[in-house]
Amino acid sequence: MNIDGNILDKDHRAQHDLIRRFVNLPTDDLWRDDAMKFLMELRAVSERHFLHEEMIMDRIRYPQLSEHRAQHKRLIESLDDIIGQMDSAGPGSPFTFGYVKNKSDELLAFWFLDHFVKADLRIKPFLEKAKAMAKA
Repeated sequence: MNIDGNILDKDHRAQHDLIRRFVNLPTDDLWRDDAMKFLMELRAVSERHFLHEEMIMDRIRYPQLSEHRAQHKRLIESLDDIIGQMDSAGPGSPFTFGYVKNKSDELLAFWFLDHFVKADLRIKPFLEKAKAMAKA
């Protein structure tokens, strides 16, 4: 997860750690509060990260900035959907906490890795070029 050797990489590690901690929670309803805590923290870290990343992409004139920004928006919407489903799972819901947690585990792992591999890694050569030009 090496993009810039700085804040973007730190943010990615923080996101990955929160997802890992969420996924490692048991599916028992007793862990609902911890699950929600990790999801809310992931949302805050992700929003902050996306702003950092977009500012950097703007600064280096990244050509796919608008598409990347749209992906960020969709990722936050997906995370909000997961949070809503986790919050409403359980008694009175057609889905148990365990069922929603298992589905969320899969989605979050895909969410992070797919975006990182297909979108974030594409930024790296542009960052390297911008750094080289700044040194010249």
